[in-house]
Amino acid sequence: MTVVPWAALQRFAALLAVFVVAVVGLIVTPTSKAHATGACPTTGATTAYAGGTGTTADPFLIATPQQLALLSATSADWGKHFRQTANIDLGGCQWTSIGVDTVAPFTGSYDGGGFTISGLSIGDQIGTAVGLFGLVGGVAPTGVTITNLTLAGTIDTSDARVGGLAGYVLAANARATFSKIRVEMDITYRSGNYAGGVVGEVYNADVLYSSYEGTFSSTSNFGVTAGIGGWGSSASNRMVIVDSYARAAFSGSSTLQGGISGWNSATVTRSYSASSGGDAGVAVSTLTASGVFWDTTVGPATADRSGQVSGATGLDSTTMKTRSPYSQANWNIVDGWEPFDTGANKIWGICSGVNDGYPFLLWEYSANPCPAPSGGSSGSGTSATAGPAIHLDLKASVGDQISGRPVEIAGTGLGGGSAYSLVVRSTPNTLDSGSASGLGNFSNTLRMPALPAGTHTLTLTAIAPDASTLSLVQSFTVSATGVVTAVSEPLGNVERKLAVTGADPSAATSGLGIAFALIAIGVIARLGTRRVAGFSS
Repeated sequence: MTVVPWAALQRFAALLAVFVVAVVGLIVTPTSKAHATGACPTTGATTAYAGGTGTTADPFLIATPQQLALLSATSADWGKHFRQTANIDLGGCQWTSIGVDTVAPFTGSYDGGGFTISGLSIGDQIGTAVGLFGLVGGVAPTGVTITNLTLAGTIDTSDARVGGLAGYVLAANARATFSKIRVEMDITYRSGNYAGGVVGEVYNADVLYSSYEGTFSSTSNFGVTAGIGGWGSSASNRMVIVDSYARAAFSGSSTLQGGISGWNSATVTRSYSASSGGDAGVAVSTLTASGVFWDTTVGPATADRSGQVSGATGLDSTTMKTRSPYSQANWNIVDGWEPFDTGANKIWGICSGVNDGYPFLLWEYSANPCPAPSGGSSGSGTSATAGPAIHLDLKASVGDQISGRPVEIAGTGLGGGSAYSLVVRSTPNTLDSGSASGLGNFSNTLRMPALPAGTHTLTLTAIAPDASTLSLVQSFTVSATGVVTAVSEPLGNVERKLAVTGADPSAATSGLGIAFALIAIGVIARLGTRRVAGFSS
C-alpha cells in the first residue's frame, strides 16, 4: 500500500473543509419562494394520479401539483375518492375550483392525510362558487366528506359564494362532513352574497374540529362574511359547527360580519371566535349555541347583531387565554398538548406559547408545540425554554428499514410566515419545505425515502422572529440493505438553538458549515493513521 504523506493529507483536509463550508452554506440557507403567477399545471403535465382506482377502499392518490390539477380539470372524477400523500405547493398559480355549479358538483371524498396545500391563489372563475372546491354535494345519495387537510393561500374574488375549502355546499340528500380542516387564508370578498373562512353558502353540513385564520375584507355593504360559514337556511338543513374556532381580522364596508357564522341558522357547540373587527362576536343572525365563547377585547360586544345569545359568552382576552372557562363549559381540553383522541376526550389544548395563548385543536400539531416551564423538562421532545423552538425526531431504531420511517417536525414562536425546510443528505433531498403560519407555527410528519449505504443527516431549519436561523441536526447510518445501523439521540428530546444574534441568517449557516468542516478534518486525520478499504456499515 502506498502511504500518503501527512502534509499532503493536511492540505487535502484544508481544501475539503473550504469545499464543505461552501456547499453546506448553499444548501442550508433558507430561501424565500418565488410564487409563480398564471394558470396552475394543466392536465398535459400528467395523465395519471399517483396510484389507486378511485374507490373508497382504494382511493386515487395525489402527491404533486400536477395530480391535484388533474383532479380540478377532470369532472368525470368528481364523484371518486381521493387521498393526499404529500405536501403540495401550488406556488401562487391561479387555481380552478374542483366542482363547478354550472358543470357538476364534487360528490366524492377527499382525505388530506394530514398534509398541506399551500400557495393557493383563487380569483374570479367560471361558475359562482370558489374555493379549493367550488360546488360540493349536489344530489349525491351519500354524504361528501373532506377531512384532515390544511390550506394556505389567498382569495380575491367577486364571485357569489366563497369559502377557503368550499364556496357552495348543497348536500340535498345526505349531510356533508368537513372534519379536521385548517384554513390559513387572506380573503378579499367583493360580492354582495356569502363568504366564510372554511365554507361559503351551506345547506345540510357538519363542520368538525376545524379552524380559520387570516384577514377577511368585504368591500360590499351587503356581503355576509364569517369566520367559519357564511350563509345557510332553515333548521331542517342547517349547518352544525362543533369544536372549531376562528381568528379572523375583519375589515371593509360590510355590516354583516360574524365571528363564527354569518346569516345562518346554525348550531354551534364548544367553539370560539377571537376575531378582530366585525359586527357580531358569534353570528350575524340568531343561532343555537352551547359552550361558545368570543373575545370582547378585540371583537364586538354582542354575540349577534340583535344582542346576546343563550349559550354564548363574551370574555376579555386575558380570560379567553385560560383553561378555566372552557373546562367549566365541558370542553374536552387539556393543559398543554397531548395526541388528538376523540375516544379519550382529548380534542383541545391550551398553553401560553401556541396560538397566541388561545385554545388550539390538538390534531393541528403532531408533536408537542408548547414550551416547558422555565428550568423544567417537558418529557415530550420539546424545548425547555420559552420563545422560538423547533422539534425534529426520526422515529427509527437500529434494525429498522429506513424507507418509510416517520420523521416528526414542528416549530412554534417563529417568524410569522417565515420559511422552514427539512433536508436529508449526504445527497441533498428536501423532504419538506413551507412557511410557518401567521402566528409562527408549523408541524408535520414525513416518511423517509430509501437511501444508499452510508452516514446521513436530517437538517431542520427555520427562522426566528428576529430573523436569526434555528437549526436541528440528527444523524444516522444505513447499511447496503437499507437497515439502520446507528442513529443519534433524537434532538427532538433535547432541543437546541444556534447561538446566532443579529438579523443575518448566513451567520448560522456559516457556523453549521464550519462544524461539518471540522468533522471532515477529523475524518481525514483518522484516515492518515490506518488503512481504510472503504466505508463499512
